[in-house]
Amino acid sequence: YWVETARNDLEWTEGLMNRSKLAADRGMLFLFPSDEIRTFWMKSTLIPLDILFLDQNKKVISIVNHANPCLDPTGATCERYVSTLPAKYVLELKADQSIEKQILAGSQSYWILN
Repeated sequence: YWVETARNDLEWTEGLMNRSKLAADRGMLFLFPSDEIRTFWMKSTLIPLDILFLDQNKKVISIVNHANPCLDPTGATCERYVSTLPAKYVLELKADQSIEKQILAGSQSYWILN
């Protein structure tokens, strides 16, 4: 995988918004300064994504498979996706990649962050 990184408020907010396509071997890795319960949404995201929440030890703690786009410009009706435990990293991939690659909650993700 080749992933873009999001390291600050502006990049965290923009994420993969307004992109019309994402290759199967691409994604975005959100790097946060600390472990916290993370909430993501799909506002202005045009393509379905998998959202993987990882802890400070790079272990996958929860996965949202195939989060659908939300085109509500206000975001009011967009579903919120929340990590089940505090997460330091979040990886967004093209929808269904976590299933195709057999990534499960509890997986150690050295391949992602090393």
